[in-house]
Amino acid sequence: MTDGSKARLEHKNAYRAKPEATKMRFFHRSFVYQFEFILIKVFFQYAQDIMYASFFAIPFPNFPRILCNFCCGKFGNEQMFIYLYGVKQKDDTKIAQIYSATLKLVEEMGIAGITMRQIAREAKMATGTLYIYFKDKNELINTLFAKCRKSSISIYFKGYNEDEPFTRGFKRVWNNIFRHRMENFEEGVFLEQCYHSPFIGESNKEMGQRLIQPMYKLMERGKREKKIKDLDTFLLLTYMIASVIEMVRFARYSGNPIAEKRMDEIFSLCWQGMRN
Repeated sequence: MTDGSKARLEHKNAYRAKPEATKMRFFHRSFVYQFEFILIKVFFQYAQDIMYASFFAIPFPNFPRILCNFCCGKFGNEQMFIYLYGVKQKDDTKIAQIYSATLKLVEEMGIAGITMRQIAREAKMATGTLYIYFKDKNELINTLFAKCRKSSISIYFKGYNEDEPFTRGFKRVWNNIFRHRMENFEEGVFLEQCYHSPFIGESNKEMGQRLIQPMYKLMERGKREKKIKDLDTFLLLTYMIASVIEMVRFARYSGNPIAEKRMDEIFSLCWQGMRN
């Protein structure tokens, strides 16, 4: 008999001689080690969308006490959830995927009709990953609203100069709005729904009012220079934007693109209705 065989035999005999309680503790400890290994292996296999967490597991009720609770038989009845440690910096690419998926679903189903699970599926990521970036649907909608509102206003006034004649500046802004709505139809639908949505918080509503002030100033300038009718500014803005929205919707849903000549005709109708 070799030295290795002798050692294994001695270990086996020593184990048999141990009291039953000691054997159970030994078995329990071995089971815990196997359980912990399987737990980590399963999550690394099936939760690849959350791999930027440095470590994760299913806690009962949380992972730091999992071994103690298991050994002492103190599992809680809390619902299992993914608990993340050491989450790295958020990925801008995934944020863009989330925004794109949200805009697409809002156009198809409306803000009230979509869920976080549907957004995650459309963005091709796990629902748990989506909750790392946004704690709930309300936060996601408000963050996206603020982003879209800021970017749209800056695009509306691209190339606008207060020193140029009002008529030319007005047409420049109108054209910018029209082109932006055509190229970003889903964003336009999203913003329209947000304006009257209970999901938008008061701070975002106030921010939206501040951002739209350049549009009010444009209308006030036109009235001051007697280029457009001296009517309520909000009414003038509504008329101006409506001429864009309705034609963009028609082009989108009918599948008929709008040529430059038709754009000029639409602007002419808008201008004729507003000019003084």
